[in-house]
Amino acid sequence: NHISKKNRAIILGGGIGFIPTLTYKKSKNKILVFEINKEILSNLEKNLTYNKTEFKIYNNNLVYKKEKNRYFFFTKDFLSTSSKIKTNKKILIKNLEKNKIKKFNIFNTLILDIEGDEEYYIMNIEKFKNIKYLFFELHHNIIHKNKISKIMRTLASNKFILKDKCFNSYYFEKNWPMKIFGNGFIAKNLKKIRLSNHFCFYAAGVSNSNLSNKKDFEREI
Repeated sequence: NHISKKNRAIILGGGIGFIPTLTYKKSKNKILVFEINKEILSNLEKNLTYNKTEFKIYNNNLVYKKEKNRYFFFTKDFLSTSSKIKTNKKILIKNLEKNKIKKFNIFNTLILDIEGDEEYYIMNIEKFKNIKYLFFELHHNIIHKNKISKIMRTLASNKFILKDKCFNSYYFEKNWPMKIFGNGFIAKNLKKIRLSNHFCFYAAGVSNSNLSNKKDFEREI
């Protein structure tokens, strides 16, 4: 529901193409898809091609700086490839630095379905300055609750606001500072209305402050 033409998406955890296809159909913009499991790359590419999406697939681990390649572990469930869930089958995946990707900074949306590895990207979200819209599945069974609290505080400190939540899936938007011009009565009062990085406007019976979502967010912290 939250994907539209405003979104240019980077998808980590492409799987066999369900989420990438939906994202493209809603946004109509080229998508970058990362999938580290070579065994399903062929199906992923076939499904994206069949559904007439514009895409680029990477069989790499996306990083923001040069660092050591990491091992990822494979399970019988091809959708559960992770660096967090250790099994007897592992493979060293090459990193790909974001600055090596052509026009990386035009992509403003990050979608994460990566079995616990979402922690790396959220904790380093300030390194991905182009990201304004963030969708992720939070794996409570993999990430300790103390780290989850830290993840939520990191999002808040980087001005990401919870916009929607369904079970363990979250949607955050970056709340860019708003400039209000003028010195009249309305301008002076609008400058005073600020609550935990939320701007609350009540005009014509409409408010852009979702209080139930704010409570959900504070509960996670």
